[in-house]
Amino acid sequence: MSLTKISPRKNDLKDLLSKQDFVLMEAAVGEYLQRQTPVQVDSVLGSLSCIYDPAGRQALQELYTSFFALASKNSVPLLITAPTWRANARNIGQIKIPATANRDALEFIHQVRTKIGSGHVPDVLLGGLLGPCFDAYRPDLGLSAQAARDFHAWQVEELAQAGAEYLMAATLPALEEAKGMAQVMTRTQVPSVISFVTNKQGCLLDGHTLAQAIEAIDELCTPRPVGYMINCSYPSFFHPDKEPAWIFSRLIGFQANASSLEHHELDEADVVHADDIHDWGDRLLHLHHRYGLKILGGCCGTGVEHLAYLVHNRHRSGEKRTPHGVTTNGNKPRSIS
Repeated sequence: MSLTKISPRKNDLKDLLSKQDFVLMEAAVGEYLQRQTPVQVDSVLGSLSCIYDPAGRQALQELYTSFFALASKNSVPLLITAPTWRANARNIGQIKIPATANRDALEFIHQVRTKIGSGHVPDVLLGGLLGPCFDAYRPDLGLSAQAARDFHAWQVEELAQAGAEYLMAATLPALEEAKGMAQVMTRTQVPSVISFVTNKQGCLLDGHTLAQAIEAIDELCTPRPVGYMINCSYPSFFHPDKEPAWIFSRLIGFQANASSLEHHELDEADVVHADDIHDWGDRLLHLHHRYGLKILGGCCGTGVEHLAYLVHNRHRSGEKRTPHGVTTNGNKPRSIS
């Protein structure tokens, strides 16, 4: 594969969020390939290795194309990430895979976008995805901020140099590692997003509240991340009525698990678990309409049918809100938790 740098799109993530009220994000990719197709997904690198295998490339292309097709048919903007969540220097060094894997992955999704004709989608941005150094469900294994800066710098630079249109660090269980990742990402000047995995109490897995984590990173980084998200958690794990009002000016999205099981239960499961899709989707749309979360997508257990529910029902609510989650009559927003 060539190392052609992706030409940046005219509109970046900040512009997209300023123009659009609803932004669709992809559903599960690696987990879908592992559980729903015969494709062999690498235990270390996940779906990244698929881009070097003809069957894997085909499966990935079909999955990404289904996301593009849904967005195109319904004229909604779309965020896609390259399958680089585990593509840090340590993991790539363990596997016989090109050192250019991050760049190759970005070029692959760029080729998919070009092939299907992204002009049919109002806005579609391609992101570089990063994950924690170790287990996303083990905050005790999280790196210190300094160690995170050193460890993640190589991958961040690879993705930025390859032309990622935004950077996203996702499924982060601990604040300290998130701090270091945010610092190296924001220094690239590429728009960046930090996404935390949260427990049923609405806190990071290390015990910090979302407000504490967001405030700490915003104070540390110049420029600040574009915003923050939650992923790999069920929508009911977030308790908006317990959060300070200012948080909704910084919390921009949610990629939700299909199941409300605890993380350790999902991690040990041999089959895909999913709650009722109406409950899943209605909870996310409530957060969108009442609290202003613009980016909605799926994580573990979700597929294009989950995204379709969001897209097809995005106009259903008659609730009015301000960008900071305060209802127009001044009452405190209600919770459906």
